[in-house]
Amino acid sequence: MGCSKPALHDPKVFGLNEQMSGSHATVEIRGELDAYNAPKLEQLASSLYAQGAETLTLDVAHTTFVDSSGLRTMLTMRDRAEHRNGTFLLAQVPEVLKRLLEITGLTEAFATADDASGHERA
Repeated sequence: MGCSKPALHDPKVFGLNEQMSGSHATVEIRGELDAYNAPKLEQLASSLYAQGAETLTLDVAHTTFVDSSGLRTMLTMRDRAEHRNGTFLLAQVPEVLKRLLEITGLTEAFATADDASGHERA
């Protein structure tokens, strides 16, 4: 009996994909941003900031779950960007994350990237 790899579309499979273009970095999260995975995102963000990222966009379209550790990591990333006079944005925020931000009172804490109309709040 062989082991098979989990499918990439499985919501439990965590993954980070990053792109850097000049001083703008985009990180796509797939899966659950929880206590186990949040440190991986924080480490990647630190690396991108060290490489000169001034704007960091977190694409959360395929994020299936966020716990308090994930929220703390997103707040830390935002604070680090602001401390560097940079920008932190959430992109493609799914309804489940919008609801979590609303419940926790963090809706206004994050700017979002909207391809059509510039910046708005989550």
